[in-house]
Amino acid sequence: MTPIPRTLETIRLFGWKKLFQDDWTTNPTTFDFKIDWTPPSLAQSLLIDTYEFTDPSTLVLHVHHGIHWQNLPPVNGRELTADDIVYHFDREFGLGGGFKPGIYEGNNTITTEVSSVTSQDTYTVLMKWKISNPEFIMETLESTGPDNSIECPDAVKAYGDLSDWHHAVGSGAYILQDYVSGTSLTVVKNQSYWRNDSRYPDNKLPYIDKITVLIIPDNATALSGLRSGKIDAVDNLSSQEATNLKTTNAELLQVTAPSQGTSTVDPRNDKAPFNDIRVRQALQMAINLPDLAANYYNGNTSPNPSSLSSQYLNVSGWSFPYDQWPQDLKDQYAYNVPQAKALLTAAGYPNGFDTDVVADQAADLALLQVVQNYFAAINVRMSIRTMETTAWNNYVFYSHSNDALSYRATGTLGAHFEPFAQLFYSFNSQWITDACMVNDPVF
Repeated sequence: MTPIPRTLETIRLFGWKKLFQDDWTTNPTTFDFKIDWTPPSLAQSLLIDTYEFTDPSTLVLHVHHGIHWQNLPPVNGRELTADDIVYHFDREFGLGGGFKPGIYEGNNTITTEVSSVTSQDTYTVLMKWKISNPEFIMETLESTGPDNSIECPDAVKAYGDLSDWHHAVGSGAYILQDYVSGTSLTVVKNQSYWRNDSRYPDNKLPYIDKITVLIIPDNATALSGLRSGKIDAVDNLSSQEATNLKTTNAELLQVTAPSQGTSTVDPRNDKAPFNDIRVRQALQMAINLPDLAANYYNGNTSPNPSSLSSQYLNVSGWSFPYDQWPQDLKDQYAYNVPQAKALLTAAGYPNGFDTDVVADQAADLALLQVVQNYFAAINVRMSIRTMETTAWNNYVFYSHSNDALSYRATGTLGAHFEPFAQLFYSFNSQWITDACMVNDPVF
């Protein structure tokens, strides 16, 4: 598949709209929207007025009347219809219209689980799914990314793949006015945007006339601009950088948000020694989570282990908080070097063993080195091999060539913010993201 051009991601962000969006009127004490995933109950229709399941695998979407594409050629502000939504799914996932799968490196779930998307009339879309699970279907359609961002068919037909930002035509609140790759982007208000503020229905959206985003790859330069007042906001700082800012610039307002990715060491469940659960438990017990939380993350994260679903998703009821775990489960995740060594001995490795980990170079390699030292304390001698991200994906996901451990920026094994029903794909032996090579018929 072809990776999505960064320009295209920018176009989607400001110009293309999804079928559903987060309900920003939600009280932040209920859900603060600091993570990408939102409970389905807090998502609202955007391009869609209403929807219903006529059976567990058939979804009917009713398109909102009066949505108009931006008043730009070649579409010139015409109304958005059901056919436009059908065109998007046909084009992206090869569902019809002569398109082949693989336009985007998007959500393969839709590719494998949706059968067809057709228009019933000007404002009605019928989706047929292979899976009979409405919750799974709605999580898929509410997810972020290119899968649900509806592009303009007229622009595709006129310009091709839309990788040129000048051809950015959407139905959103902002129009991309200027884009300098790796430097900046500027968007201006779409004067003919169709939505009003749901809290103040007399107010047309958007409120802001112009937004300029500076693209500064070097954090030191960005922080210098923030301190001098030349930049209003900076995101994606490490906990160390944020802690330093509290000391040097106490006047700056800080908002703490959990990391969207998790760094996990994923063992091959189908190969020795990791096919023995006692070995996997020993590796977990060797990791001192309270120490990592206090010293590596400067107290900015929980010292407790997490289930597959992040603790931040407990509001959705998908997982049990740590304080509700049974004691025997807590013990399996507690830092306990003597017990870890005893487990290795019971598994037939009294002197430990040598192994290696294939690491995505974009991941937190300093954290991996800390884990390497933890493992050494139980005589598990782990060497680290790094790979560029694309090479790592091919080596671990597509060819499953690694024979021991793997490590990436968004790990398989925990603290996910993804739609939970989709998470199980990471443990499906027929799925490329099954880095652990779990082969369990239950999953």
